[in-house]
Amino acid sequence: MTIREHKDIITIIRELEQGKTKDMIKRSLASLDTQQRSEVVRFEMAEGSIRLVVRLYSMIHIGAPSTYQTWGTSVVPWEDENVALDTVLANYFDASSADADNLTFEEEFTVFNLQRFTGLEIQWSNNLADHLRLIDNDRKLCVFHHATFLQHQNSNIFPKNLIHETLRTLDLLFPRQDVDTQRWLKSQRSRESDVIRPGLLST
Repeated sequence: MTIREHKDIITIIRELEQGKTKDMIKRSLASLDTQQRSEVVRFEMAEGSIRLVVRLYSMIHIGAPSTYQTWGTSVVPWEDENVALDTVLANYFDASSADADNLTFEEEFTVFNLQRFTGLEIQWSNNLADHLRLIDNDRKLCVFHHATFLQHQNSNIFPKNLIHETLRTLDLLFPRQDVDTQRWLKSQRSRESDVIRPGLLST
C-alpha cells in the first residue's frame, strides 16, 4: 500500500467525499511513488490503499474477497473505476420501494424472541454490508452492532436513509425497555467481550 501516515488516510477520505472516481484517486496515489516502481505495482498499491481506507471509514468491505475472510463475509464490488464510491454504495444498497414508515411490528419482534422461537444464532458483524444477512444455511443472523458508529455518521458517501434504517432495525431488535432482551444482551457482552463491547450496541 501507499499509506504510510495518518494524513495519507485523511487525504483519501477527502477525495472519496469529494466524489472522485477510483481511477482518479489511484492515479493521484500512483503519482506520489518515489521508488520508481512499475506502473502495475504502483496501481496495485493504490488499489490496496483505497480498499483499506474505505473499510476503515465506512465499515464496509470493498473489493474482491480475500483469503482471510470468514463465514462468507459480503464484499461490495467496485469494479468500474470510473464511478465514485457513493454511486457504488447506492447501487449495492438498492433502496426498497416499500414505505418502511408504514410498517409496524409487534413488541415481541426482538432478537431475544427470534433466537428463542426460531433457533437463530446471532453473528456479530463489523461489516455493514452483512447487516441482517442470513448465513450458515439460514441458521445465523448477522447483526452490525456498531450503533455508536452509526449514530455519529454524517458522511455523504452513504445512500440516503441507509444509516437511519439500520439504526431503526437495531432499535427494533434490541428495545431498551425489554427486560429479556437486555438481559440476553448483557450475557452476550460477558461471553463475547472480544467481539462486542459495552457501548457498541447502545441503541
